[in-house]
Amino acid sequence: MVARHATISFFQPAAPSERNVGALAPDHELSAGEGACGDANSGYSPGVGTSRIGTARALAAAAVLSLAGVAVQPPTGHAEPGPAAVKVCDFAGADASDAAKAWRTIDDVVMGGVSRSSFDLAKGRAVFSGTVSGDNNGGFASARARVADGVDLRGATSVVLRVRGDGQRYKFSVRTDDRFDGVSYRASFTAPKGDWSTVKLAIADFEPTWRGRRVPGAPALRAEQIRQVGFLISDKQFGPFRLEIQSIHAATD
Repeated sequence: MVARHATISFFQPAAPSERNVGALAPDHELSAGEGACGDANSGYSPGVGTSRIGTARALAAAAVLSLAGVAVQPPTGHAEPGPAAVKVCDFAGADASDAAKAWRTIDDVVMGGVSRSSFDLAKGRAVFSGTVSGDNNGGFASARARVADGVDLRGATSVVLRVRGDGQRYKFSVRTDDRFDGVSYRASFTAPKGDWSTVKLAIADFEPTWRGRRVPGAPALRAEQIRQVGFLISDKQFGPFRLEIQSIHAATD
């Protein structure tokens, strides 16, 4: 299901040039020595809107998403100012290579499945792609990174993603510690196929889960507790997938 306060708007894509980043072993714990996503001194106001996108195509996508319960802001022909935000990961900036190196893939092979994924750096974006398989009781692929020490997320009320999807449903996942396993907080979104978009996920809508199951009684997520961020595809969406990510920010509404 799409997150209740997910907001999507369209913007212009960049050109490709990919390389593989790597995979994470199942018994691995994320640590400061691996590098991390973000910059303690970064600030950014993510723009909303786009130029040069076919109006009919964008509005058609907006209509579909509206029927699905997602608030959609159609293209305006220019970039609208966004809320002040803190950079968590930016794959379009000068430090894109370092940001991408912090990411590791974790697929259902950790439990005997055969799904495969990669997290690749391209010009102006990262690409999370692969194939999800239900064989051997599997069915998920994911990628995650540790948030850099010193990134101040206090007071943030939403996560803002700049992504281009394939029409499938993804989850944005965060963790409040550096452990491999344990409780994670997730919010779902669906990015339109072929169109770049800005997706806004309210911190209040992130649900606590453990291995795909909700955790009753878990404390509500607070932005300042976020130590890891990631993407996940599951829910019996078998077959190939591709999600392109330009940036991740934490915003204060």
